Amino acid sequence: RKLTSLLVLDLSHCPGIVGEDLQPLSTLTSLCRLDLSGIRLSPRVTFFFGFQQLISLALNSTTIRDEFLRAATTRLGLNLPGLSNLRTLSIGDNPQLTNASTHYISAFTQLTLLDFQNTNINSVGSLFLKGVYE
Repeated sequence: RKLTSLLVLDLSHCPGIVGEDLQPLSTLTSLCRLDLSGIRLSPRVTFFFGFQQLISLALNSTTIRDEFLRAATTRLGLNLPGLSNLRTLSIGDNPQLTNASTHYISAFTQLTLLDFQNTNINSVGSLFLKGVYE
């Protein structure tokens, strides 16, 4: 049975799931909240980038890099359906994220909550984001 009307999906810290296993979830376009924390995501895991209904996305401890966030926001720059309604973004515990990612994060213009604890976004990146969201 298809779960196309599913609104919330929490797969956080499911040890048996790797990023490539998630591709069948691409039909869940009505999702409002998605938590993939603790799942090792590769740059090829992009199935949710076009989810227009998504308002909350948790990617804590997923090994994502700046390039992943660039890819996630590219659709927005091209005026393609994407994560334009995102209000909450949690990307903490990804130490490979740097100040470069702040430029991409700023494309999520509707954010009201941003968690980037335990990343390598420093005070320069924080000040940039503060200026964007003030």
